[in-house]
Amino acid sequence: MTHWLIASNNNRFRLADCLSDRGFVDWKQGRYKFNKADIVFIYCSAPESSIRYMLEVTEANISAEDSFDDRAYWNDINEFNEGVNGSKYCRLRLIAESNSDALSLSPLKQNGLNIAPQTPQKVTGSLLEYVLDKFESQSLDTDFINDNIPKLKEGLKKMVYVNRYERNPFAREACVKAKGAVCAVCEFDFAKKYGRMGEGFIHIHHIVPLATIGKAYTINYETDLVPVCPNCHAMLHRKINGKVLTIEELKEIIRVQKE
Repeated sequence: MTHWLIASNNNRFRLADCLSDRGFVDWKQGRYKFNKADIVFIYCSAPESSIRYMLEVTEANISAEDSFDDRAYWNDINEFNEGVNGSKYCRLRLIAESNSDALSLSPLKQNGLNIAPQTPQKVTGSLLEYVLDKFESQSLDTDFINDNIPKLKEGLKKMVYVNRYERNPFAREACVKAKGAVCAVCEFDFAKKYGRMGEGFIHIHHIVPLATIGKAYTINYETDLVPVCPNCHAMLHRKINGKVLTIEELKEIIRVQKE
């Protein structure tokens, strides 16, 4: 696995809008060899001038014809057209976002970055440790990035305007990789219904609700997390006689309704 740092120009391409709408972006590879499962950090130009996103390469060497048509996010359509013919792309799926000042240009330079990113570069050594540490400080567990998933911490309560319980995106990724992106209750598959747009889309249900825990705990993605569609997820959180449903109980309700 390789860790990369690439740059996005806010004046040319509206990356934030693309990731917000799609959850992924297809990035031109150029002469660089991005491989599936590589981790990519994206440095956004002014006014952010900082690393904002951590993504995972889910596909590489995608042809222009098979890549997502993102022309709506380019400020100049001519720039979109210039990159289409003959280009190869890799698909980058968002796994974490940061707004930390610690990932802005000045502290990055103090921790191993030579110059503001322009072309893709590999991230290693002290700079990689620093960047991962800053993402980890947002209750992300970097063990998953290194393909070693012994412990995944979740449920750290924070005071924002209301209490919220952070969810670890690496735990989500681990669950999807282990169990797939098909609903464990009704077997709905977004990819079969919506094609490539639906690939990898699924909700993750915590068997023990985080809000009932109120502290950080070590999560086992194989036993504590279950992929479910949004409809089944909503039903799982509806209480019957003051009790939330289990996966098997909801399956039984669906079975009875079909008869």
